[in-house]
Amino acid sequence: DRRAARADAAGGAGRTGAPAEPGELELLRRIAGRKTGALFEAACRLGAVAAGATAKLEEAATGFGGAYGLAYQVIDDLYDQQTDAQLGRRLNFAVALGGERAAALAAASLDAAGAHLALAGWPGPQKALDDLLELLQARLTAAKLENE
Repeated sequence: DRRAARADAAGGAGRTGAPAEPGELELLRRIAGRKTGALFEAACRLGAVAAGATAKLEEAATGFGGAYGLAYQVIDDLYDQQTDAQLGRRLNFAVALGGERAAALAAASLDAAGAHLALAGWPGPQKALDDLLELLQARLTAAKLENE
């Protein structure tokens, strides 16, 4: 399964990339969850509430926002990897994990965002949300190429 392989590559021990300090990945996830993730979660939840969504769809929108926010933060960190590494900043997913593992984490987060929509049985067209996923996937691809 592609998602399981990406998740394993993103967090598994002994993978390629810079070794994260003990607890560093969890710290990065908490920080991203409290800023970027929280922002996207709130925006998606409020949009669902404003649209009169069911509780199931509200939770799906919130899950989508959290996963999308994490992917966004990791991809942003990929773009900042070289500068942050030169400045000794380790609170960057790409610096802490290495570019390859950070890219795998971003890809797994994008898959998770899409899964939140699929599992909820999103009613009606979801083209705008699919477009958001495609946009961030394109940024991920570009970030990986830039860091090669």
